[in-house]
Amino acid sequence: MLTKEDIKFLARKTKLSAEKAQSLFEEKTDSDLVLEQISNKRLTKKELLELSFPIFIKILINRE
Repeated sequence: MLTKEDIKFLARKTKLSAEKAQSLFEEKTDSDLVLEQISNKRLTKKELLELSFPIFIKILINRE
């Protein structure tokens, strides 16, 4: 589900290592909570365009 760019993005935004950021997405409820918190942060267009489509859509939905 997660691409390398997704993992790098999540690690940067959560300030965790790539391994820990990836482990957060093993459970759906955890991943939804993390994406909800990230969507409340300031995000640049460049960052969003590097994400895979499913992660991009989840962040956009949570921003509403």
